[in-house]
Amino acid sequence: MGSLIMRSRTMLFLCSTALALAPAAGQERMYKCVDARGKVYYTQVPPPECLGRDTQELNKSGTLIRKNPAALSPAQVQAREAERKKKIEDEERSKEDRRKNLALLNTYSSEKDIEDARTRALKSSSNRKSRTTRSRSRTRLRCSTRKRRRSAPSTPSTTRTSAGTSN
Repeated sequence: MGSLIMRSRTMLFLCSTALALAPAAGQERMYKCVDARGKVYYTQVPPPECLGRDTQELNKSGTLIRKNPAALSPAQVQAREAERKKKIEDEERSKEDRRKNLALLNTYSSEKDIEDARTRALKSSSNRKSRTTRSRSRTRLRCSTRKRRRSAPSTPSTTRTSAGTSN
């Protein structure tokens, strides 16, 4: 029971010490900014002269903690948004390229497999091309033959009698 009371008192002491030091920790921050005329300000609160300008938060020893950028103009916002979109598109394109490369690596185990597949595809394409060429040649030949038949004068046919004999 005694140790429980001692623990609670210790916790109470630690919490109160932390609360007492909290405002002091907040006061250790400094702000640095440069106004429109080039004057540098070091203050514990961002000065009104630096509203809308870049400010830097410094710790007690003067080390930079955080940079607070100035408010952006609409043109700067649009440029930043365009840059962000371009970056996203580049990342998506990169992901797609990686996906395609992985698919190739999973499909073919070596360069020889790729070359063999390429050779088969070229041979197949060549065969289709030669069949198409032969087919076109036959079609042209048929068309030219039909044109010649149409343009050739027709020869008179022999007349036959109803009995099947000629006179």
